[in-house]
Amino acid sequence: MESQTAGTIGPFEKFFRTRIGGILYLLWVTFIALFLLLLIGQGLIGYFFAAGLSILGENAEAAGNMLWSSVFRSGSLYAAFAGIWILTVVFLAVFPWDRFILKKIGPGGGNTVPMLLKGLGWGMALNLFCAVVGILHGDIVLHFMRFDLVPVLLLFFLVAVQSSAEELVFRAYMFEKISVRYPVLIFAAVLNALLFLTIHMGNPGVNYMGLLNIFLVAVMTSLVVAFEESFFWVVGFHTAWNFMQAFILGLPNSGLVASYSIFQPDKASARSSFAYDTGFGIEGTLISTVVLAVFTVFLCRKYYKEGKMKFGKDRKQ
Repeated sequence: MESQTAGTIGPFEKFFRTRIGGILYLLWVTFIALFLLLLIGQGLIGYFFAAGLSILGENAEAAGNMLWSSVFRSGSLYAAFAGIWILTVVFLAVFPWDRFILKKIGPGGGNTVPMLLKGLGWGMALNLFCAVVGILHGDIVLHFMRFDLVPVLLLFFLVAVQSSAEELVFRAYMFEKISVRYPVLIFAAVLNALLFLTIHMGNPGVNYMGLLNIFLVAVMTSLVVAFEESFFWVVGFHTAWNFMQAFILGLPNSGLVASYSIFQPDKASARSSFAYDTGFGIEGTLISTVVLAVFTVFLCRKYYKEGKMKFGKDRKQ
């Protein structure tokens, strides 16, 4: 499978096209993504956004408003990703050979409201399906806690910031830049997924199944970016998946449990099985692996029938 991504490598393109230069190019792209955009963007710039919400949470608690205290504290983890957006957009705007990525994430082409809604729908549906399996199997017992419109909308916005920031770094910047030098889709998708997996290895409660599922979802979203040319779709999927499990169902999101959610699980009766993991939630389970794998195959068949994906004798030479 070959990607159709077009773009420029940079001022040292001739050198980066060589075998040794290609390796250094991959290291450079990885450095930009993991160190500059993630570490500096989230850890340094994003710190101020997270600290600001944490302070609001402390003030709310001091005033006896436990609702907003829990909302601000839960949202602070997601607010830090705003720093990634700020730094990445500045970075892409400054360096002319990377400006083509700005077109990949802006309106037009596959970046439409219907595609955003499709991503939201699939992310919510697949996550909810996995959760329902866990509920029916007796691994999760949920209790309704409360619903507050404004806090829910704020948290949804913050989850969208977090999810879109990760997609910006890995599916917009890293995947596209790798595809420019190595126009073989499977290579760019797998390498992108391995690096995406790496940044989640330190998450609380992570297990092998969780890492496998993170890898699968990264490959799947890379396919959508390549064949649908829709950054909006993957942002919608990622946002809906995270928001559903974290703030609607109250389950661990990459191992992190929010203090505010519409439903909350009964921790005393929760148990680990093929459908739920008490440490990493539904993301660390076999049922999620099956669902993500089946959905990825479904997308591959769809793109093959549409003539976008070629295999074997059908592949363009």
